[in-house]
Amino acid sequence: MASKREERKDDSTISWLSSDKQQQEIREAIVDAFDEAKGNTERALKEAKMEVPRYREAINNHQEKTLEAAKEIADNYIDSQREIFNLYQQSAWMSRLRGNEYGTFWLNWTTSVSKRMTKTYAKIVSGYLVSILAATKLMNNMISVNMEACKASLQQANEFSKISANNVKTIGRTVGEYAKFVNQFGVRGSSVEMQI
Repeated sequence: MASKREERKDDSTISWLSSDKQQQEIREAIVDAFDEAKGNTERALKEAKMEVPRYREAINNHQEKTLEAAKEIADNYIDSQREIFNLYQQSAWMSRLRGNEYGTFWLNWTTSVSKRMTKTYAKIVSGYLVSILAATKLMNNMISVNMEACKASLQQANEFSKISANNVKTIGRTVGEYAKFVNQFGVRGSSVEMQI
């Protein structure tokens, strides 16, 4: 018959082996989980890369449509202003002036004034349209700049992740060296005295 002390020793050996086996299984599960996460990341990256041409095309189409819309706005505005001017010239007021004895005076005066007004108004319209096109160009430039800023942010995030990974490796090495030191020299009292 084995003594109780030997039985306890056998039980502690079995529990220790069982504990080592459980720890190994936990380590393998963690490693498998990280491998699966890495695989999922690679698949997601491949899918995202396949979408890049579509996004690029969408941005280009948006910019082209914006420029086309600005051109249409400008053309419609010029046409409407031309029509307003033609209606003014053909108005009943102008026809009355032609039939009136003061018509010659008024027509000469309105013609010279309207020429200057027309030129001034054309300059105003031109400035307005140039402003619309400048705003469109500014918007397209802002899109490009924001994309560049996003790219720079991603590059910084990548650098930070590399630094973080290196820090974790350094901490791991430090903890390993500390564990070796403690195992080699043991613990004296409640604190460990390390000599650097």
